[in-house]
Amino acid sequence: MSLQGVMESIEGHQFAAEVNLAAGFEAFHRSIQGHSLFRELGGLMKDDPSVFRTVLVRIVELSRKPIRTQYENPFDSAMAVYLMAVDGVDSEVAAVAAQHVSKAANCWWASQVSTGIEISASLRRLGVPPALLVTGVMRTMVAGGEIGHAPDVIPTPEKRINGRGCHHTRKRRTAKRAA
Repeated sequence: MSLQGVMESIEGHQFAAEVNLAAGFEAFHRSIQGHSLFRELGGLMKDDPSVFRTVLVRIVELSRKPIRTQYENPFDSAMAVYLMAVDGVDSEVAAVAAQHVSKAANCWWASQVSTGIEISASLRRLGVPPALLVTGVMRTMVAGGEIGHAPDVIPTPEKRINGRGCHHTRKRRTAKRAA
């Protein structure tokens, strides 16, 4: 399929209906990652730099389109897909594109994708190791109710004084053990 055909399909009602059936962000993310249109767009972007630029321009165009504010943004899913595809190629450029998408009105999926990209970019600039980025995302998902609990491998931050947890941390840990 041509780039024009792929983009028209991604921005179409049928695609939006398919991916909007997701019950939660993790399900939405998985459905996008597994969709043939997303994979095809990603392949086109990696093969041709002009496709990458075209998708970036389209992200900005869609984020600026006026919408009827009493309804959801009709390009919410499309912007989320485009951001995820750009992030797969260049995460720093995706962070800039995410700033445009975060200003679009009445978005749900696109705003969640853009927030995740912006947070990851900020943490990378601060030098946070990639493993901690994953744990931070997991904690956010737990806090947002996307998943029930974080895996046991996620380290719990503790305030350290002379190599030991402070008295407040020890009290919390003791209380958790007793419960």
